[in-house]
Amino acid sequence: MLVLPACTTASNPFVLPPDIKSAFNEEPEINFLKQNPKRAYREESQLTLFFSNGKNVALRDNREKDCEDMPEGEIGPCYIAYRVIGYWHSRDLFLLDILYYEGSSAALAKNDGSIEYIPGRPEFSYDAHRFAAFSEDCFFESASSVSVSDFVDEQIVEFFFDTTGDGIGINSIRWLNRNRLSVQLFDCRDGYDTTARWQAFLQKRRDNSWMWEGNSTEIPKGTSK
Repeated sequence: MLVLPACTTASNPFVLPPDIKSAFNEEPEINFLKQNPKRAYREESQLTLFFSNGKNVALRDNREKDCEDMPEGEIGPCYIAYRVIGYWHSRDLFLLDILYYEGSSAALAKNDGSIEYIPGRPEFSYDAHRFAAFSEDCFFESASSVSVSDFVDEQIVEFFFDTTGDGIGINSIRWLNRNRLSVQLFDCRDGYDTTARWQAFLQKRRDNSWMWEGNSTEIPKGTSK
């Protein structure tokens, strides 16, 4: 009989190092390009990805100098930067950090040329068929987001998406089993103190929908720990 370990979070199939730097650091992409010269190539603001099926995809950054002539209020939406940090060989899938004028997210680049945007770097269940993602950004007047997705017939299907209250950040996510997640929350309005945090749970229901535990439509505030 196969006995699974108590911790059901899989090692990341994108083979990310455990001490990988944040999305705002260039080191993860520099290391990936150095170790995978036949998989990806950067020439200034253009990143080119080479898939196993022979398809190439070119992604061009819009940096500050590309957006400085935009009308006021449009500079932020104009700015975007793509950084490749991982590759999943069996699915022919690239993992990207996405940088914005303020904040970041992540994306999965597929070998059909499409880009699947997710809130942040994925956290995989033990069997690596399901993943959760959350945004690491936390600002006083903005909310963090969290999603849960499955691989269904080689397609990425998002089953759950929600946002926290304004100024409430997500510190970490951990799979308790394939159908339940522990989510550590914190209040970033109070000096960005990640030590004053509380725990909430996401649970898959019998009808296959995902809800915050207790059938609440909002993230439960719980008690600080």
